[in-house]
Amino acid sequence: MAQFYEQIFCKFEKQLEYDEVIVVKSFLEQFAYYKDSINENHLRCIVEQTIYGNMDILTDREYQLWVSIFADNCSKYPNIYEMYKIQKDIIDNTFTERNLMIQRVVSKLDIFVGNENHTARLFQSVIENLYRLFNFSWKNEILDWISQLPYNRFNQDKITEKLNFIEANEDCELVLSALQSLFNLHDLEKSQYKRVKRLNNFFLNPHFNKVFIVTGTAGAGKSFFIKEYIVSVVSAIEENDISILPCIVDISKINRFVNFEDFVIAELSSFTGKALSSIDEANVFFRDLPAKVCFIIDDLNSQVLKEKDWDKLIRGIKKFSKFEQFRWILSIDEYEYYYLECDNSFLNKYCITQTDITQKENQEPTIFCNAFSIDQYNKVQNIVKWILKSQYGIAEQLFSLDVILGITTPKEAHYFGEAVPKGEVIGMPSTYYDYIIKIVRWKNTALMSQKPDGIENDLRKIIDFIIRNHICELDGLDLSTIDLMPFRKVQLVNPLFIKSTSMFDLDQGAMKTSYKINVFPFWAAKMTKMVDIRDLEKVGDLVSFPKELTEWLIPCVIFFNFESYTKKGNEIFEFFSVLNEQHILDYALFCANKTSIVFSKKLFEYLVENLTCYIQGPKDCYSVLYFVFYSKLKMAEKLRLLNTMAEYIPKFGFEKLYERIFCSIINNSMREKNLKKNVLEVALCRVDTVNYINGSNAGAKYFGLAVNQGKEIEMIVQDIIEYIESHPKLLSTISIKEGHNESFMDFFLRRCLQRCTKGT
Repeated sequence: MAQFYEQIFCKFEKQLEYDEVIVVKSFLEQFAYYKDSINENHLRCIVEQTIYGNMDILTDREYQLWVSIFADNCSKYPNIYEMYKIQKDIIDNTFTERNLMIQRVVSKLDIFVGNENHTARLFQSVIENLYRLFNFSWKNEILDWISQLPYNRFNQDKITEKLNFIEANEDCELVLSALQSLFNLHDLEKSQYKRVKRLNNFFLNPHFNKVFIVTGTAGAGKSFFIKEYIVSVVSAIEENDISILPCIVDISKINRFVNFEDFVIAELSSFTGKALSSIDEANVFFRDLPAKVCFIIDDLNSQVLKEKDWDKLIRGIKKFSKFEQFRWILSIDEYEYYYLECDNSFLNKYCITQTDITQKENQEPTIFCNAFSIDQYNKVQNIVKWILKSQYGIAEQLFSLDVILGITTPKEAHYFGEAVPKGEVIGMPSTYYDYIIKIVRWKNTALMSQKPDGIENDLRKIIDFIIRNHICELDGLDLSTIDLMPFRKVQLVNPLFIKSTSMFDLDQGAMKTSYKINVFPFWAAKMTKMVDIRDLEKVGDLVSFPKELTEWLIPCVIFFNFESYTKKGNEIFEFFSVLNEQHILDYALFCANKTSIVFSKKLFEYLVENLTCYIQGPKDCYSVLYFVFYSKLKMAEKLRLLNTMAEYIPKFGFEKLYERIFCSIINNSMREKNLKKNVLEVALCRVDTVNYINGSNAGAKYFGLAVNQGKEIEMIVQDIIEYIESHPKLLSTISIKEGHNESFMDFFLRRCLQRCTKGT
């Protein structure tokens, strides 16, 4: 063994000594953990845990040498020896290049997932659908459909030529174009109408299903979903289903590379241990394996911050996705999703729709058509309620509604459940502010029970340190002057045990203890009391805290100060102006659905008067659309705000997003009278693109309502005439004298006429 240690560690140029008995004992302990479920993947995990714990993984060369050593030195232990004899029977399989790579990937995936519990399988149906879609070949399906069509034998040579081209190419765009040409070479007049219609619909809206976007607010469970997906894939690999191999891409390294292709190939090479130099080489390698690679980028928006970087990212993903062997899973914060809306071709062609992944038509309107909304899934599945009941024992009778208004994400539910005093009868929070107040009150009570003589001095020292250093760890804080035990007992501070791995550290291998704040809602609320909203420098500085604290801190600052302003009777517009000047008003818009209707009403009034000052870029525009969609405003108020921002919609390329939001608003109209009254808010818009969206959709909705109420076409036409005549300004927009035919009413009338001619 000493010779092997020398081989492994000679690169450190340092003589290391190991106790052979201790190493073998550690190996036996790891082996006992897995008991009877040993296979070659588990064996690799056992060896790596023995040598490195969770700190690193072995190279393939090191792994083979360690297995040999343990086999030689453990023969006196029957269980180990029998296990190794089983391994010897499949030794040729175990150490082939393919299997070594798979074992390496599985080890890295296990490290990425860590000890997180996924036994509940909360996303099982979604993951099963994703697995099916990722293994599905859109090209083969379209070829199968086309093969069922009749054709003229004189086109046989051209058809064969197209088929050969399609077979030899993997570029999605090129194949799509060739498939359309192949389709047109068939005798469509003699074909079944349903088959031709199905193919026409596909060519009108093609889907390659190469990219799966997971979106959600902070704490909704984006990373949890990705880890559950990885656990599912690893389980399949252990059953010898290696059709999909996940590759975790560390997006923080992207700036080290000039182009996206080099970056991803370097990540793939590092993850698999296979030296690859190009997309083409990687595609051929995994095609021959055979396996598809699923690149996973979690928390994408944490590193890709500029518009040009997003363009580069999307172009790169498109380039990879042209090949059959590559798939993608991207997670992105809902508040940053607007970047993707700027490229509708990417979303519509490459990205899996929410309907496809859930296999259900959306029961509720959504602004994320080409992404899987974790928040919406949590709401439909009542995940918050399930967490509070199953994991924290909160009684059923406390849930008056399936949706708990003040708790919207699993992370919020966990903080709430952990903070609830045992045996206390509680009321569910109705707003985010109420939610924070309850947690702070419970934690204050728990702290005082631990240290009745007072905790304020220690609390202030910790908060001062956090604010001064903008960190969540307490390294550098003089702990000799603070009693951390009360904070630890109530889970407000957690110890971190860090193993020193530096080869130059005299304490190499020793565990060091550090501390980090926990229960971020509590600390955010306490810090808020120390930030004066009128101190502009401090308010704007909030975004420089770690993200895990900022996502709680800024909403606390907004809602706590809003309560203060309203109670004191101060001018609330001053409050919103401060947020706007410090470029954090968008947080108020994104979080408005977490609080009372009063907040949304005041914010609406401010925006109507100050929208031009607020909207300076695409994120500002997107935040207003997000606010309109999720807020509790009346229909007329929502439409008025949309009309105020109309000029920005085509400017930032948000037409599709705007249309989904507009349709979600007018679809709440159950009577034509109500619809006609409310759409007056957008009827005088001067932006042609927006007029088309508003007029066409409002016309279709109006005509449908009228027909459902039993009105004949003649009566519908007469109602429209009376509606226009009763509003002279509407008549002026369709005046022949003005010669303008792209007004709201023009498109409204065209759609109604179109529906009339169809007889529906």
